[in-house]
Amino acid sequence: MKNLILQYTYYILLCKKYAIEVYNKKLSNLFNETEAIMNEHNDIKVICGALVVDGDSLVIVQEAKEHCRGKWNLPAGHAHSNEDLLTAAVREVKEETNLDIKLDGLVGIYQHLSSSGVNYVKFIFKGTPISGNLKFPENEILDAKWITFDEFLSMPLTELRIEELRTMVMDYMNRGVWDLGIIRP
Repeated sequence: MKNLILQYTYYILLCKKYAIEVYNKKLSNLFNETEAIMNEHNDIKVICGALVVDGDSLVIVQEAKEHCRGKWNLPAGHAHSNEDLLTAAVREVKEETNLDIKLDGLVGIYQHLSSSGVNYVKFIFKGTPISGNLKFPENEILDAKWITFDEFLSMPLTELRIEELRTMVMDYMNRGVWDLGIIRP
């Protein structure tokens, strides 16, 4: 109950800070508006994705977004406020690769501070494809392909969206994965 009161208090203070008129609004509308404001002004973003592995190969996607166009990445993206981390990772892989995956474990949690001041916290899982053929939405992704671990590790860092991608792959190769039970709802 104390956490709920603190959460309500935070929402109300945030609404006042951004001069949102909250009088005579239903509580559900207040939460929806507040959530939108928090997402717009929040400097911490939660990213979920997966190292999709089949044998000695993994899937990489080439970004189409303007600020990272042409850079290679793991299939990943923003978690929605109404979904858990595991669901977000599975959804992002499906959206970017058309592959349905089974999550086998957590590779790691990574932090990336962007030059614009955004703090990205990334939950990277290991996934095994269970169905689907590799294809991608051309408005978001320029290319998607299977690549061997050796090929990935020999790619120039300048071709990767962020250098930490190499760390993620090396963590998987050297340590394996953490049990999914480490993620608590």
